[in-house]
Amino acid sequence: MSGGNTHIGNVAEYNRQFFPAQFRSDHLRSWDIEGHHYAGLALFYSADPGPVFLPLRFDRAWLDMQRGYLHWPHVSLHWTAGEPGLSDVLAADP
Repeated sequence: MSGGNTHIGNVAEYNRQFFPAQFRSDHLRSWDIEGHHYAGLALFYSADPGPVFLPLRFDRAWLDMQRGYLHWPHVSLHWTAGEPGLSDVLAADP
């Protein structure tokens, strides 16, 4: 990978730290999924995205459309399965 800025979309993981422990249960799973979907906006953190790391898969056609409209030569999309957490996955393979 060369060129462009690295973007990491871990919105749900970041926001989870602000929830009190008693609210961290299975009912937060849907909130996490919505946050992971919102993480797709990580593409737009800068005018020249390079590698973009997201917790869940996004439609590659959507990325190709953005790349074409915005003339992004360097952008590439990478994702994890969403577990154990995007930060943990990136830390395990720097």
